[in-house]
Amino acid sequence: MLKKNNFLLWSHYSNSHKGFCIGFNSKKLFRQAQGQLGGVVYSKNFPTFKLFDDAIIFFIKYAFYKASIWSYEQEFRLMISQIPGKVMKLNSEIFEEIILGNKMKQTVKFEIIALVKTNFPGIRIYDTILDKNKFELNLIQIY
Repeated sequence: MLKKNNFLLWSHYSNSHKGFCIGFNSKKLFRQAQGQLGGVVYSKNFPTFKLFDDAIIFFIKYAFYKASIWSYEQEFRLMISQIPGKVMKLNSEIFEEIILGNKMKQTVKFEIIALVKTNFPGIRIYDTILDKNKFELNLIQIY
């Protein structure tokens, strides 16, 4: 999530502020995944496909285009050539932070904090608090 305090992103992608966000070190993630990184193309129209488009061009158009109403997301996507169904295990140094939603149950917050402290001691943990004057979130580091 590029804008960690974006109220609308949290509404759409974190179960209406009840979930959490994992912050990755994008350079380390890209290096380990050995994939293709690209920004999403926001457009009012569907991408056009030609009968003899190269398979990679076809996939990029299919996977990297999104309606222009979503442009506030400033989204990047990582494309990895893998065998279907194969799970990729990420190295722990790729994870940098966990951000907890402001409507998350306290018991769940405590469980996540304990899990992170035990298994990923170098990761920062933030809680989110709704700003008193703006429709955005303030991040407070708690670990």
